[in-house]
Amino acid sequence: MKKPETEIVLPTQRTHPPTPTKFLTNQGENTLSKRLEKILLRTQDFDCLVGYFFISGFFRLYPALETVKKVRILIGLRNEQVVHGLIQIAKDGSRESTPSTAEVKATFGGMMRKELVQAEDTLAIETGIRKFIEWIRSGKLEVKLYREQNIHAKVYIMTPEHPVESVNHGYVITGSSNFSHSGLEGNLEFNVLLAEPEEHDYALYRFNELWEHAVDVMDVHETILPHRGEGVAVRVFHAL
Repeated sequence: MKKPETEIVLPTQRTHPPTPTKFLTNQGENTLSKRLEKILLRTQDFDCLVGYFFISGFFRLYPALETVKKVRILIGLRNEQVVHGLIQIAKDGSRESTPSTAEVKATFGGMMRKELVQAEDTLAIETGIRKFIEWIRSGKLEVKLYREQNIHAKVYIMTPEHPVESVNHGYVITGSSNFSHSGLEGNLEFNVLLAEPEEHDYALYRFNELWEHAVDVMDVHETILPHRGEGVAVRVFHAL
């Protein structure tokens, strides 16, 4: 008797998508921010290479970075004006206090992204501002800009204190998300999680290579400023 043939379901015939284990799209609970929060619990060093760095990304992720010992952010294109301003405050040795949320808004005006300016939880924003300045001053957080050529990469590298091959050697997430609130959980993105030791080691090697040739953000006088009303970015040049 002839056995019944097994029906093959082609990808185009699926009525529901399969559940991804490595892809992060910011759809439903499958967000980059949630995956980072889980991995960062076991992370000692967090290295981030992105085209753009917006302060909204730091405000969203800093609670998960509390237990991380070292954070390095390498910007491939431009940094937001607010980031530049907060780093300037942090490195101003004559100021011991940190500004309040109201003072930051007054100083940077429309440069604060809309979702932060209008947020009801101003305490969380103020805490984020204080953490950013505190970590810059302590050396826990470093921000550099790579100027030799434009880099549009988005790579997040997480390294544990004691890497163990085949158990917890380290993780890399790469794809489309910049370090911003929208990139972490707002926009429709396409990122992939890599857990293979050789992928982690390669990404970390290339990151360190670029980091060595990058410059401190405060040495660069060209930053990005969101233009209110049009949703576009204009460049601002500061006199030396």
